[in-house]
Formats: sequence, structure tokens, C-alpha cells
Amino acid sequence: MTDELLGPLVLTRWRIGVINLSGRGHLRAAGGHVELAALDHVGINVADVDRSIRWYQEVLGLVRVHEEAWGDFPAVLEANGSGVALFPSGLAPVIPPARSVDDMSHIGFRTSRRGLEEARTEIQGRGIDLHEGDYGVAWSIYFDDPDGHQIEITTYEPPA
Repeated sequence: MTDELLGPLVLTRWRIGVINLSGRGHLRAAGGHVELAALDHVGINVADVDRSIRWYQEVLGLVRVHEEAWGDFPAVLEANGSGVALFPSGLAPVIPPARSVDDMSHIGFRTSRRGLEEARTEIQGRGIDLHEGDYGVAWSIYFDDPDGHQIEITTYEPPA
């Protein structure tokens, strides 16, 4: 089975690779042996879990899931199977001590061109400051959540 090239180089702190899509519909890093279907969640520490739950629901439209199984935390909110897991910042770190939450630069969500335009209108309508990025093949808006985590909403659909 051959892999079909999907997109540009992916740069991470640990590795540069090309994302490929295997014939079974799973993401696979070039040369890698781990099949990934999609981003599941990004775990972040927040000062006020209830405030952040409301913010992610009201601003991004994410839906709370797994509350019956996990209780108050992590508070997992998602859209189409991807989202955030919110942890109270007073807990022991969920990530290994060798890393810092400051190492994470942003949380990115993919949408359609129409979704990006609607998100821009929604975010600006809430009085939240945003800035935009035009990367030739991707267009994004960036803004902060209540704890200062940068949120990116991006599309790969060109403007009309």
C-alpha cells in the first residue's frame, strides 16, 4: 500500500516530517509506524475550570463530553471529535516536569472558509481582540482564551 502526500512539512519541537494519509484513512507521519486518525484533544491548565468551560462553550461552541465518567475534571470539550481537556492549574502537572505549559504556543482548530468568516464575526462581536495570518495555503485568526492560551482557527480553503 502506498501513502498519498497530504500537505506541507510539519515542524515540531522534536521532528520534521511530512504528513501522509494511508489507504485506510488514518494520518501517518512519514517514516512513522503509528497511525493517527485525528487530533483528539489538547490538555491545558486553567485558573478557573467553570469559567473556561463557559468560554469554550459560548465562544467556540464546544460541547462538554465524558462528564458522567470523569466528573469535574478533566473537563473535556470538543467539536467533531477534537477539543480541549481543562485541568485546574492548582493540580500536580499532567505533563512531565521536564516540560512546561509555556512550551505550548497555541491550540489550532480547522474549519471551512465560511466557518472562518463566521468565527471572525463572532469573536469580534464579543469584543475579543484577534489578529489574522495569511500563509498562502492557510488563513487563520488568533485570539486568547481567558487564561491567555492562544487559540487559532484556520482554513485551507482559499478566499472566493
